[in-house]
Amino acid sequence: MKLKTKKQIIIISGLVLVAFAVFNIFYTPFPQLQWSLLAGLILVYTILGFVWIRCPYCNKYIRRFDQNYCAYCGKEIDDEI
Repeated sequence: MKLKTKKQIIIISGLVLVAFAVFNIFYTPFPQLQWSLLAGLILVYTILGFVWIRCPYCNKYIRRFDQNYCAYCGKEIDDEI
């Protein structure tokens, strides 16, 4: 999967996480279940970020989405890889 697609999936899942949190504030018929789901979504979102967003050359974690060069190996990060 291309790095650009991975970034888009992570951004969309972050928006879903925010929407779920807002929904959780206003509608809570089962508070324990909703907080568990919210914690699970946060965990998945975090894991996706650490596992997917890596330099294609040295496989180190890329700290920022808009980063053009790897902070570790110095090579240019192409979103189409």
